[in-house]
Amino acid sequence: MYSEAKLFAVSDSAFSVEFGNEINEQLRGKVAALAQLLDSEAPQAVIEIIPSYRSVLVEYDPLLADAAQMATLLTDLARRAESCTVAPGKTIEIPVCYGGAYGPDLTDIAAHTGLSREEVVALHSTGGYPVYMIGFTPGFPYLGGMDQRLATPRLDTPRTLIPPGSVGIAGEQTGIYPLATPGGWRLIGRTPLKLFDKTKEDPFLLAAGDIVRFVPIDEATYLEMREEATSLQVEGAEDTSPETEGAEPTSHKAGGAEASPLETVRAEATSLATGGERYKGVSGKLRIVQKGMLTTIQDIGRTGYQRFGIPASGAMDWFAAELANILVGNPADAPLLEATIIGPAIDMLDDCCFAVTGATFLPKLNGVPVPMNSCVFAPSESRLELGSAQQGARGYIAFTGGLDVALDLGSASTYTKAGLGGIEGKGQPLQNGDHIKIKPSRRPSNIDGRIVHEDLLPPYSAAPVVRLIAEARPDYFAANAVEALITDSYQVTNNSDRMGYRLEGPAIPYASGCDGNIISDGTTLGSIQVVGGKPIILMTDRQTIGGYAKIGSVIKADLPLVAQLKPGDTLRFTTVSIQDAQEAYRAISQRLSRLADIFQS
Repeated sequence: MYSEAKLFAVSDSAFSVEFGNEINEQLRGKVAALAQLLDSEAPQAVIEIIPSYRSVLVEYDPLLADAAQMATLLTDLARRAESCTVAPGKTIEIPVCYGGAYGPDLTDIAAHTGLSREEVVALHSTGGYPVYMIGFTPGFPYLGGMDQRLATPRLDTPRTLIPPGSVGIAGEQTGIYPLATPGGWRLIGRTPLKLFDKTKEDPFLLAAGDIVRFVPIDEATYLEMREEATSLQVEGAEDTSPETEGAEPTSHKAGGAEASPLETVRAEATSLATGGERYKGVSGKLRIVQKGMLTTIQDIGRTGYQRFGIPASGAMDWFAAELANILVGNPADAPLLEATIIGPAIDMLDDCCFAVTGATFLPKLNGVPVPMNSCVFAPSESRLELGSAQQGARGYIAFTGGLDVALDLGSASTYTKAGLGGIEGKGQPLQNGDHIKIKPSRRPSNIDGRIVHEDLLPPYSAAPVVRLIAEARPDYFAANAVEALITDSYQVTNNSDRMGYRLEGPAIPYASGCDGNIISDGTTLGSIQVVGGKPIILMTDRQTIGGYAKIGSVIKADLPLVAQLKPGDTLRFTTVSIQDAQEAYRAISQRLSRLADIFQS
């Protein structure tokens, strides 16, 4: 890299281009210039870019470009960004009702700064605030340019819920909460504008590079503007009421003499698939009888929105999800179900084919055991029951044709924090009584051959060895930090979910003078963030911007192993080169491609 930028390989599929280690307008200009070049030239391998205060994180597809090729490309673009003219962003006025119930911390801010309430409001609403980056939650802007006389520390104890539209101050920063979330910023006021509205063609009010101007309004104006915004949203909303399925219950075959043996089921599937007209192009329906612990609709995730604070989400175990779709003849990105630890019971109201992959469940069709990692035919009015996972945490259920659900920002993946994906785009886990359509599709004709043996699966285990790309920067971590990470095992804690796996084990030592807090920058899937000396593996629903030091990243090929861990399981880390990591990912991807080719032949 040229002298004013540094290139860091933060994973086997992401680089961070860092222009400095402070927050200022000069660095913001360089970040914006590089982001603009990446957008305008749109290299095919680049999947995602996340601009932050001082750096740009670039995610890429290692099947389209290796690390050396990406390093060469980014070095050239960073050099060119030095003399690039940045297109100006929008200037947007944000009306704010200051104080009272809308800004409960205004009095405390005034007391801390030695200013009157009126002076605080006047200073806060003077001048323009450049949007440095979007992160934390969808549409949350990190704003620079605040008058330093207003600097006030965060709350000692964060609030459990902050109303959407709240304007806050944290240290030398000011920002706006787009969604109702917990948070520790001191609240100075609230805006009636929506910063994130998925119903609009452009769902984000702000983007990095824009300029925000705060305009004080009174409570009456606030209420009037909020009412107007609510009315417009209701008038423009589509009818998303659930389809009426009829009041009478649908019977199912359950065990005993009525249950079809697996051989009969498969024979019927083959017969119908090869010659039965009734079985061609049928749009099936599913009914959730028991939702399980946590069952959601997922696909391979949404791309292009991490710069706006929306993670990719999608299936936690990407291998198992793709395998399930391949087994039933679907594209890899077809929507399917992700079940967690305790699986669902599902009534299939029409003929369909399904496959269960991932965690080891004991699936039963009409009370009869059926194999995992296999394509199985289910006659109409059948019931599939997964039960509890015997090993692993997440199972995947794919149906031929894929689930017929609406897309939110290009994906059906459920992201609960922003209400994206899932049934009717509500972003919620499945509930008892939910109905889901299946897209019409020709069923596989060679069902009997669609079985994947265990030796083709990842080495799933309750105590796996997980490979990582180590990136222990000496300004963040002590010289023995990586050795401490890989010397002993770590246990998955109860406080682990789709956002991240919190681990308990040996502490990771920081560098002298570093407490783990850094200037917030982009995160990537598999990043190992170290908080209070303890590692957290960031997963599919992670926040896209983080303010903690990262010591490395789990490689893409081993993320399925992490996704199948549950609380109490353990893992050990070992280091690997980027070249070996990318080769491992290519090998496992080629394995899936070969299976798809075999099943389609």
